[in-house]
Amino acid sequence: MRNWLIIAGATMLLAGCGGGGSEQAASPVNMTEPGNLIAPPENTAEAPLDEFGAVTPNPKPTGRMVHCRITNDYGAKFDGRCLFQADSDGSFALSLPDEKPLTDEITLIGVGITAPGKAEVRGLTTAGINSRWGSATRSTEDPACWTGEDFEICAW
Repeated sequence: MRNWLIIAGATMLLAGCGGGGSEQAASPVNMTEPGNLIAPPENTAEAPLDEFGAVTPNPKPTGRMVHCRITNDYGAKFDGRCLFQADSDGSFALSLPDEKPLTDEITLIGVGITAPGKAEVRGLTTAGINSRWGSATRSTEDPACWTGEDFEICAW
């Protein structure tokens, strides 16, 4: 009985895929329709393709090299060139082109604008943990700097 169920299930699976002897071509499945289990990856239209035409899983970061200074009250410090990736709303991310850590184990720092002169800052660790640094205010002395309770991030 158990073998019969396995054979029946396999036959139904093949029939659903067009492999059950049917001459009818399988119709494409719209993965965005409700009820389909797998959704297409988001933002793949802009992602680079490899030599086989597949989306590159981890494309190299793009942006421009700027001078960065990152400090906090816990001894972390970075003062050098880093990759500046800007968003249209003024938010930005800082990283190194080779994806090595900027400070300690932080590989990427994101400054997300929440209101004029205000931002929320997060850091991405080498372990993939998204750590919240806290709120920051744009410096009136140097508008390239954002100051939080226990950190400062400058990019110019």
